[in-house]
Amino acid sequence: HQFAENLSRLKKEHGLKNHQIAELLNVQTRTVAYYMSGETKPDIEKLIRLATYFHLSIDELVGYVQEDKVWNDLSLKQWLLSLNLRSEEEIAKIKILVDTVETLYPN
Repeated sequence: HQFAENLSRLKKEHGLKNHQIAELLNVQTRTVAYYMSGETKPDIEKLIRLATYFHLSIDELVGYVQEDKVWNDLSLKQWLLSLNLRSEEEIAKIKILVDTVETLYPN
């Protein structure tokens, strides 16, 4: 139901109504309600439209999170914990750094 939760959150954040999302996807308004309740899921074409509209990847839209290889390294986690990072901002900065290194130096 992660997609349903994400769509509901995005709708609220962007101040959209069901009928506006329905127009974007060329579906009936009740279909959007079904998406948000988790009763049904959109096909790939509609996922692409939504992801493009909200400037997200499809993975982000549907709630798929691929765990990073480096981020899963236990010794790295222990080291990060030893830094006593106090804020989410500090942790996010370290995560961006790790992601960048993984991108530049893939295995």
